[in-house]
Amino acid sequence: MEVFKLKHSIKPNSLLQVEFPSGIEFDEIKIVSSCFYSIFFDGDLVQFGPYRRTCDHLNLNSLKLEGNTNELELRITYYGVPSFDIETREFLFGIELYKNSELVTSSKDIKLYFDKTYISESNKYSFQRGFVERYDLTLNRPIQYIELEEATKFEIISEYKDTCLYKKEEPVIKDSGSFKGFNKSYKGKNNYYDKTSNFIVDDILNSLDNGHLFYQYQFNSDVTGIFHLEIESSEVQTIYLVFDEYLPLGKWEFFRARCSDLIEIKLNKGINAIYSNVPYTCMHVMLISEHKIVVNHLESVLIQNDMIKVQLTGDKRIDNILLASSRTFAQNAVDLFTDCPGRERAGWLCDSYFSGIAEPFYTGNHNIEKAFLENFLYESSPEIPEGMVPMCYPSIHQDHTFIPNWSLWFIVEIERYFNDSKDFVLINKLKEKVYKILNYFKKFENEYGLLENLESWEFIEWSDATEDRYIKPVSFVTNMLYKGAIESAANLYFDKDLLEKSKDLCKTINELSFNGKYFRDNARRIDDKLVVTPNLISETAQYYAFFFNIRNDDQYFENVFNAKDDKTIVGSAVFIGKFLRLLNLYRKEKYQAIIDEFVPYFEKMANITGTLWEKEAPEASCNHGFASVFGAVLFDCYKKTSK
Repeated sequence: MEVFKLKHSIKPNSLLQVEFPSGIEFDEIKIVSSCFYSIFFDGDLVQFGPYRRTCDHLNLNSLKLEGNTNELELRITYYGVPSFDIETREFLFGIELYKNSELVTSSKDIKLYFDKTYISESNKYSFQRGFVERYDLTLNRPIQYIELEEATKFEIISEYKDTCLYKKEEPVIKDSGSFKGFNKSYKGKNNYYDKTSNFIVDDILNSLDNGHLFYQYQFNSDVTGIFHLEIESSEVQTIYLVFDEYLPLGKWEFFRARCSDLIEIKLNKGINAIYSNVPYTCMHVMLISEHKIVVNHLESVLIQNDMIKVQLTGDKRIDNILLASSRTFAQNAVDLFTDCPGRERAGWLCDSYFSGIAEPFYTGNHNIEKAFLENFLYESSPEIPEGMVPMCYPSIHQDHTFIPNWSLWFIVEIERYFNDSKDFVLINKLKEKVYKILNYFKKFENEYGLLENLESWEFIEWSDATEDRYIKPVSFVTNMLYKGAIESAANLYFDKDLLEKSKDLCKTINELSFNGKYFRDNARRIDDKLVVTPNLISETAQYYAFFFNIRNDDQYFENVFNAKDDKTIVGSAVFIGKFLRLLNLYRKEKYQAIIDEFVPYFEKMANITGTLWEKEAPEASCNHGFASVFGAVLFDCYKKTSK
């Protein structure tokens, strides 16, 4: 396939349209792209892509079409700035159209031009993703074509089978009337402005307090998709599509999850139809207008994995959580594992460990995890140190931040993936990457063989246990993970030296950190001597210790089992402490204990949003992929306790 790149740079946040030769007939499309794109056939969205890979290793997406009119529209969203949800270091695009398996046109025959109605000047949607979408449907700017030239530095590595069926879901209207404004405390907190833009989201919020109308809608549960609107207006006016996953106390708090959940649209007089460029996640939607509008159509075209199977038990309470788990997985496993489908849509390590356990329960295979891990095989990130891997990928980390712990979880995940899939080919391909990671850490080993003073963002979990006083300069929790990663590499590649190193590290952690009941989190330097901090003990440290077999005798497990009720130690967060607890209990076959403890915990989430959350309270993402593992565990626990 011929693939083209930009001959000259273009402005960030551009929406591009593809112009095809006139009069052609076709029934199949093949496409590669380094940017997000949408294909519309006879007015309907039929594919959102790409299947995300690295910037120069592309997937070929194929699409067979049925219909008579052959009205084809293809839009490409070009960020032009670093993001966590795609790695676009260079614009690459190629396309072929076929009729009865015969090529009828290709990349050299098409033209690209800027969309006439899209406004590039905008703020970032979130730190991790692209831009707030802005449209002026009254514009009719002359077509401005974009010069392309043939690209040579790329590789098409595989063909992707779409997991989406592009189902449509409509919300129901809940309320309408005079708009009274947002919660003021959430204004002014978007620090992710495009510095070249005069457009400020806060300016919009300030302008909406008086004289506007609102139309509020609600989906049955949290959904992820491309917005599709058809709105009738008797005059030219600007409307705003606002959305969120959760309304605290039933009130709109803009920027609740640190996203600018907003699309601006200037309407023409008459009927206006529009699709959003990229997917968004929400349960609640509000249209805010200057004057009265008629909403003919409002829906989300779902971007989710429709190939999953939903397994239920017949118990309504359990099935409610299983459905929430399946929705969560489906929206976070479209082309790769993502942490959340809204704020970030990013392929985070560590989250992926738990999603990987869940995948065979929902799909019967490991296809998404394989693709996720393969991306790291091709990854090259000059923004971070040699030997390290990005904390999430495909992405660009312009601020040079990385989480060293997540590279260790990467190795642990590879072993678990191999044990489940027996994929010898991928494991052998990843060997060099694994050893480079371990070599990176050698320079941080102290006289005890413990990692000390790691670079960048040393992260344990979302609790006080990740504060510097717990992890600097020596975190025993990080070193438990280090032991686990070394042992995983030893098992994968039959490395006796690494196996001995993991045993030595395990012994050292036991000798220094264990106080007879609990493992302590921290050691620090006093007069250049390493001294254990006696009073810094976290619940999560105990879960790491048992999970990585630092200590796994029955007496210690009793300590682990009761740790959640011990008020003298720092409690765990949902991610990842409580999920390590879940897997530890599952390993010890405490099936009824899991049901008794975790069902009430996740039931409230399922009841509120129909999905499972990032944190215990709905203060962040309400749809987090790693949490879907609970559905797999719960189903098995229920079956084993119901016999």
